[in-house]
Amino acid sequence: MLRQPFLRRSQDAVLSGRFSHCLALLLATCSFLSSAYAADYRSVRDPVPARTVPEEQAPIAFYYGPGTPVELIQVRNGWAQVRDKDGGGLFWIPADALTTQRTVITRHGETEVRSAPDQSAALLSVLPANAVLRLDTTQHTPPGWVAVETAQGTGYVAKTDVWGW
Repeated sequence: MLRQPFLRRSQDAVLSGRFSHCLALLLATCSFLSSAYAADYRSVRDPVPARTVPEEQAPIAFYYGPGTPVELIQVRNGWAQVRDKDGGGLFWIPADALTTQRTVITRHGETEVRSAPDQSAALLSVLPANAVLRLDTTQHTPPGWVAVETAQGTGYVAKTDVWGW
C-alpha cells in the first residue's frame, strides 16, 4: 500500500516534467517562428510598372511611384515579388528597381509629424494620406514611434500612422 502513493507521485512528476518540456519546446518554436518572419521593407527607386506575373510582356497592373515602400516577399530571376500598404495582392517588379533606402507611407490623412516622439511635442506638419517619408535610421526612437526626415529636420510619427517600418 505504501508503494502505490509513491508510484503515483513519481508518475505525476514524470508527466509534469514531460508537459513542462513540451510547453517549453512549443514556446521556443513560436518565438523562433515569430522572429524568423521579419518583414523586409524596401523602397522603389524610380517609377516602375507592377505586374501580376514576372514577365516583361505581362500586362501592367499599375505603377509604383518613386520612394514607395514595399515589402519584399521573394526575388526570382531578376524579378522581385512585393506587397504594398494596400495589401491588395502580390505584384512583380524588376528587382533592380528596389533600393535599401527606407521610406514609410502615411496610412490616412492628417498624419501628424512631431518635433519629438511624444503626442504633446510641437507639431511640425500634418500630412495627407499616401505621403512618402524617408526614415531617419540614425535616431533611436521609443516604442510606438519612427523618426522621419522632414524639411525642418528630424520629425517623429506614430508607427500606427505609417506603413513600411
